[in-house]
Amino acid sequence: MSRADEGKNFDLVNIDCTVIGERPKIAPLKDRITKSLSNLLNLPLDCISVKATTTEKMGALGRQEGIGTFCSILLEKRS
Repeated sequence: MSRADEGKNFDLVNIDCTVIGERPKIAPLKDRITKSLSNLLNLPLDCISVKATTTEKMGALGRQEGIGTFCSILLEKRS
């Protein structure tokens, strides 16, 4: 549990992140990112998913003008 969630009524169960962009390629960094999130969030490695996709060179992300992310988390109410 981090300081940010002290006194709250929920526990973080898992996290799923998708990085959207042409570059940088995430595959070589995936394990490092997952381990960093595990340490930061105090979650087991198997509760963290990191993956990547592209926009097939469409739009600002496809032109490498930035990257986007989608992250979803599962919270469990403490009893």
